Amino acid sequence: MLSFVAALVDLQKRREGVARLSSALGAKDLLIFIKDPAVDLFLPAQGFPQTLPDAEDWFSFLGECELKGQCSERLTWPASSDGQQDVFGIATAEGVVFAFADLKKPTSEIERARETLSLLSAILNQERKMEIEMNRSKMFKEQARRAIQLADALHSSRIHIQNALIQTQNAKKSAEDALRVRDEFVSVASHELKTPLTSLSLELQFLKKCLEARAFDERTVTMLHEGIDSGRAQAHRVGVLINTLLDVSRIKSGEIKLDLQTFDLISTVKEIVPLFAVEAEATGSSISMNMRFSSLLIAADKVRVEQALSNLLSNAIKYGAGRPIQVFVGQRDEFAEISVEDQGIGIAPEDHERIFHRYERAVSFRNISGLGLGLYIVRHIVDRHSGKVQVKSNPGMGSRFSIFFPMRPRSE
Repeated sequence: MLSFVAALVDLQKRREGVARLSSALGAKDLLIFIKDPAVDLFLPAQGFPQTLPDAEDWFSFLGECELKGQCSERLTWPASSDGQQDVFGIATAEGVVFAFADLKKPTSEIERARETLSLLSAILNQERKMEIEMNRSKMFKEQARRAIQLADALHSSRIHIQNALIQTQNAKKSAEDALRVRDEFVSVASHELKTPLTSLSLELQFLKKCLEARAFDERTVTMLHEGIDSGRAQAHRVGVLINTLLDVSRIKSGEIKLDLQTFDLISTVKEIVPLFAVEAEATGSSISMNMRFSSLLIAADKVRVEQALSNLLSNAIKYGAGRPIQVFVGQRDEFAEISVEDQGIGIAPEDHERIFHRYERAVSFRNISGLGLGLYIVRHIVDRHSGKVQVKSNPGMGSRFSIFFPMRPRSE
């Protein structure tokens, strides 16, 4: 009997052990059931068929065996083609039921084998406990793995939420900054447009009074000419402001087109700089030119180059603190260079990039007027020519703005 027990304990030899034990006890086959306390049911031990035909009849049979110690019933045997068979069951105190199919020997002989069956029951119970512990260990490991995955997911979600919150806060700040810049721009634009219009209105009123008086002596004629010149200047100023705003709109929509032509940059600069002499003198400043060449031909949009230089000169006069301004024209590698240098208030290094943005200025509009569009347009003009823009400046040490245009046109 002990050899049967040894064979039944080894899962690899369990079917062999079942056949030998069944034969020794005069049975056709043997099933072993172990009670699982978790579900309060008898379940097939390892190595036996895990699916029972007519399961309700089997569970009823197993329950009766547990209650009475032993019982008999005709049941459908698993994986058998013989249909129903006479099944004799014997239950042990260890919660194990041995079900014998077509038992030939008297049940008294089975009773004499009860001690061996009890020993086998204890071993199978221990096996089941180990199986339960292993399953429990696997379950705990799986739960731990899922807990780690959940923790990782929660951590990732938290980071995602934090990033989303930061992005939302940044977007909110950007929107608030954009609104602030817009409101400030509207205020500045209104002021910049109102000032020349007010002056123009006063000049027109003065001219009207002179005409109504019909006094055209030499002094009056001189005053009329001065008034007309002043009115034209104010109208020109309004036109420049409007064109600046239109340029910004064109830049946003990508509608600025270049009219490339070959021209002498030296001559162009000499034409533009004197136009700012009066404006510079009004602030106590002066503009000098330093030309490395007598002539410097480039292929570019002449009007846009003039516009870029004019914006740099206008800024130098505004921020130059009434000190001398110098314009330098030369060549560096394959680029023609125009530099405008002042000795004014200067710009902090951290603001060098910002001042080229739309509506941005080095200082508050309350201190110095302007739309904050000049350098924005300069950069776009230079970029459209595939050129470069550089700024060298520090607070209190003036500023040098340099723009570089290719000597030959670049493909768009």
